[in-house]
Amino acid sequence: MTNNNPTPLDEVIKTFSFLISEFGFTLLETQQDKCFNGKDVTFFRNDNSKLQLEIAASSNYFHCEIRRLINGKPAKYSDKDNCIGFECLAILESNNNYDHFDYFAGGSTGLKSVLINTAALFQRYKVFFTTDCWIDIQRIEALRDEDFEKRFGVKPAKDKPTYFNSLKEEATRFLTQKGFTLTVDSAELPPYDSSQITEHIIFKKENTTIKIAAEDWRDFYYIYQVKLNNNIAFEIDTSKYQDINKSVERTMEELKQLI
Repeated sequence: MTNNNPTPLDEVIKTFSFLISEFGFTLLETQQDKCFNGKDVTFFRNDNSKLQLEIAASSNYFHCEIRRLINGKPAKYSDKDNCIGFECLAILESNNNYDHFDYFAGGSTGLKSVLINTAALFQRYKVFFTTDCWIDIQRIEALRDEDFEKRFGVKPAKDKPTYFNSLKEEATRFLTQKGFTLTVDSAELPPYDSSQITEHIIFKKENTTIKIAAEDWRDFYYIYQVKLNNNIAFEIDTSKYQDINKSVERTMEELKQLI
């Protein structure tokens, strides 16, 4: 029986069937989760080229994460040297001179056009997908840096410590000593997970949960909340501190009083 109303999952499997028939990939599984932006995620793997593709799609969302297999396992999402978004291929192919909306399902063209454009992009990268040759990460980062400098007039400060990363290190050390376990780190969530958009970490010990998170990724990104069992215990407005170390120190003082 013909499906006259194919779902986004149906469209993904159909459009990217060449990964199996031509590129040597295997369809591992599909997953559905309300936390996923794309709702449905399709997992493809090629043990010869050592790649895992995770394609998340809905009527107005699309993303493909490309994870390198290291010792037979996909690289961590936080390992940016071995885990990339699919548009990195478009950046490298065009010297970062491409139309992002060709790959944006939330625009006027919708999912179908994005699937077609992405499939064509992957076809042009057949050697990458079928042989064990990883992408030129350094070149991609250089192109991104050039674009950032053109837009803002300065080079991105990549090695500058951030409040959240410094706090994560301090809080993990302290809470681990208190018997807590780090159960969620937003840096290790897939990019298509809706909760990944704001930086956060969650610790648990028996019936106690501590969550440290940015309040909002866009308007109040500088305000971080510390929640105890889902209730706000205190907030830190990092914009009030010129020194990152001072804001981290203040947060840790409050956290130690809380535990």
